[in-house]
Amino acid sequence: MDNLSDQIDDLIRSRKIKPRPRWLFRVRNLSLWLFFASSTLLGAVAVAAMIFLILDHDWFVYGHFHYGLLGLILISIPYFWIAVLLLFTAAAYFNLHRTKQGYRHETAKVVGGSILLSVIFGAILFFGGLPYGLRDYSAGLVPFYDPLVFTKLDIWRGADRGLLGGTVLEQRGTQDLTLRDLDGFIWQVKLESAAENSGTKLVPGSQVRLIGRRVGQDGFAVTEVRPWDSITE
Repeated sequence: MDNLSDQIDDLIRSRKIKPRPRWLFRVRNLSLWLFFASSTLLGAVAVAAMIFLILDHDWFVYGHFHYGLLGLILISIPYFWIAVLLLFTAAAYFNLHRTKQGYRHETAKVVGGSILLSVIFGAILFFGGLPYGLRDYSAGLVPFYDPLVFTKLDIWRGADRGLLGGTVLEQRGTQDLTLRDLDGFIWQVKLESAAENSGTKLVPGSQVRLIGRRVGQDGFAVTEVRPWDSITE
């Protein structure tokens, strides 16, 4: 035993090993907790985005899609944001696991707790209005965002299936409108006499959702008018 102790002492002296200060371990432990909190918060952003996409989706138009309600649900599941949530949940787990007492926590409890916190804070962020500008920001930040996420914008880019969304440019009388759609194309819109208007102001600058049928190259006959914002509708 004495020989072993001597060998260890010799090794420490030869390699000039010095004990690390206690504050360094404390800083490392604090940093890991901060990374855990950050990962959970970013997961909350993903949850807020998912809540927004689900509530802002116009599920009532499923009859305009040949694959029906089930098909619309399958293509509308926010796979991108689910992947983001899982990614940051994994990051939160690995950071917590490396803290001083992290090894004592069961994996299921850590993962479940992280997801639960993300859901709670995600709901707070949603009601705080965060997701309203998140779509455009995400699309600019992630080049492949739009192909991965089927949103309300994709629904109302469907003039051929009777769904047209855009901004009113001009109103002529009570039945004729000029509308710029979500891709910048100009439409001549005619409100049929039986068109149902859900309290939507059809004035220049207003954003609307129109249900009807395409007429020719740039014409659209409307049977129902709705304001753009589904959540506050």
